[in-house]
Amino acid sequence: MRAIKLLLVVLFMAVSTQAATIYVRVDGSNSICNGTVNASAASTPNCAYATPAQAISTASCGDVIKFLAGDTWDGTITLPNKSCSVSTPITITSTATLPSRRVTPADASLMPRFRTLGTDGHGAFTTATDAGWWVLDGLEITDNAGMSTVNALVEFGEPVTGVHDVTLTRSWVHQKETGTNYERAALRAVRFEGVRLTLTRNYLDT
Repeated sequence: MRAIKLLLVVLFMAVSTQAATIYVRVDGSNSICNGTVNASAASTPNCAYATPAQAISTASCGDVIKFLAGDTWDGTITLPNKSCSVSTPITITSTATLPSRRVTPADASLMPRFRTLGTDGHGAFTTATDAGWWVLDGLEITDNAGMSTVNALVEFGEPVTGVHDVTLTRSWVHQKETGTNYERAALRAVRFEGVRLTLTRNYLDT
């Protein structure tokens, strides 16, 4: 009987620590939704969060955060140090299925869009000190900063230290375009300063 109880405890622990999928969309809610389903706040409580900050603060190591393809979020997202590992990175990605190749601007409809406002010159994604084991996969990253200067649309490591094991893949990183004219706010697409930072299958257009 004791052996059965121990087995049940082990099974319960395995289930309770299973990675979760967290959903985010602009018509979701941080107050009445639990982030477990890709649905609007009208489906409360099983519906998506509304903001990246809520999803990132809720996420645990190994979780996948899915943003609704075609939705847009403005601001700067800082990836914190959650003390994850090589086997439990946190992935930020799209609700849509992306091609298994380098992406191009033609794939934009499959991606959620993140636009920096250029606050203090920061990009759409930055990292906290010692942040690691994050994967950004299948995102459109650009700016809505007008003519404000943006140091880089994606900033991993600079100006903080200790950043490691962060991956940007299958993403389109580009200057904001207004009509046929570029408002060149960003000095560069990506700035990496750390250990084991990976850039693969992206389309960089700055």
